[in-house]
Amino acid sequence: PSTEYISRVSSVFKASGGDLKKVVRAILLDQELWSDIIQGTGTKIKEPYLTFTAMLRAFNVEPPTQWTSGKTVIRVTRNKYYMGHNTLYGTFGQAPTMAPNVFNFYQDDFIPNDFKSLELVAPEIYIKTMPNTISYNNWLIDILNLERDYILQRYTSIDAYFAGETKEGQPKLLLNIPEAYESVLNVLNSYEDIPKHTDKMLHVEVYKLIAGEITDWLSIRLLGEKLPSETRDIIVTHFAQTAKMEVGKERFGTPKRQLYERLIMPITRAIVASDHYSVQ
Repeated sequence: PSTEYISRVSSVFKASGGDLKKVVRAILLDQELWSDIIQGTGTKIKEPYLTFTAMLRAFNVEPPTQWTSGKTVIRVTRNKYYMGHNTLYGTFGQAPTMAPNVFNFYQDDFIPNDFKSLELVAPEIYIKTMPNTISYNNWLIDILNLERDYILQRYTSIDAYFAGETKEGQPKLLLNIPEAYESVLNVLNSYEDIPKHTDKMLHVEVYKLIAGEITDWLSIRLLGEKLPSETRDIIVTHFAQTAKMEVGKERFGTPKRQLYERLIMPITRAIVASDHYSVQ
């Protein structure tokens, strides 16, 4: 914050005799704060673990009713999730109750080399290392496999999936994103009216329509519709060209399952791993 911003807040603190309600209002309603947000000049790096929990909230996370640990069936009697602390710490450099000291997980005055000339701090980058970034991007596959409709495309029930899943540290949670399917399935169901490369391969223009629908929905859900148009076009073009959704072949699964595996999941990973999602 500028010296003037600090001075205005300090003045409110002194004039009000330390009334915290008035001080908070002064902080949050100052024009400098809002002009930074509107103009995009104020940026804060998200803490790695918070990028994960934000995605869970955006995808309507809920706990399963039960799961199997070894040979023991654990039944959920309240809103209870399970995520191994060691897995979280190894992935993000953070986990609940595991801060190395009372000053959080990182140094509050940490300055990355590229930021020194700008005289800016970015403490969260202290733990946002390249190994952690790669680990998180890979772990996202396990997390996105826990989408409710996707599980039901492969198993008879949610309980049947978690009854057979015993991987140590595997999160026990469910994602719910039915809206991501609904609008794009209408495009998929009308593919017969659009030219195809072959009798069984959708035309690339169909993929572009579907990828565009998914990307726009994710932009709203994850970024408040602030995904830059240039990035959107890159994502849509790339996944439209790489997707291979063969309709009518059972070994590839239903169209809904293919839609998730070939487009929804990889586009989600691309956005969540992007620099646009890593800042707020």
